[in-house]
Amino acid sequence: METRFSSFEQIDTRLEILRTQRQLSLYRLRRQLNDAPGEILRSGWRYGLLPSLKIMAIDWSLGKLRNIRHVLGPWLPQVH
Repeated sequence: METRFSSFEQIDTRLEILRTQRQLSLYRLRRQLNDAPGEILRSGWRYGLLPSLKIMAIDWSLGKLRNIRHVLGPWLPQVH
């Protein structure tokens, strides 16, 4: 699409609009790059580390319960 300008003022106005759009695009890109590490950490925490920590906590709790059962074994009623 070819744009025809009838004056230098129109050209200047169009250039100013393009400069503003470019600055806005650069600003958005910088924001995305600045926010990206935080988002990566949040998603890594949410989908990687947190489930692993939950599994480790469950395993630890089950281990402690097994130890308690072995210690209390002689005093627990026997089921036949």
